[in-house]
Amino acid sequence: MNYSQILKDLEEATLFDLYRLTSALQEEMESVEKIRKVRSSLRVGQVISWFESSTHRLVKAQILKLNKTRCLVESIESAEKWNIVYASINTDDKAIHINMNQKKGLKKSELSVGDTDYLSQ
Repeated sequence: MNYSQILKDLEEATLFDLYRLTSALQEEMESVEKIRKVRSSLRVGQVISWFESSTHRLVKAQILKLNKTRCLVESIESAEKWNIVYASINTDDKAIHINMNQKKGLKKSELSVGDTDYLSQ
């Protein structure tokens, strides 16, 4: 999925359009069938990566417990425990970088904590 193109297209969306889309996306992320599919592919003790939205980065963690709608994990780096939604787990090792190719500065969604790629440009 081309996240950069989707975000570029959304720049023209009205606030109501964005709200409606958020509602539809929330329903999809809470789909019992989709959650069951992800949960069945995971095991306690497995190392996974999940998207931490406040820092816009993937976090490596070990699964401690699989619950009905959430998963308890422990960060490999910090040993911090998180109760995460299954939708945040990167089961297919997808790239998360978003490049908008715009000349007017960077958006929050284009950066991750510790990024240095943009300093050399």
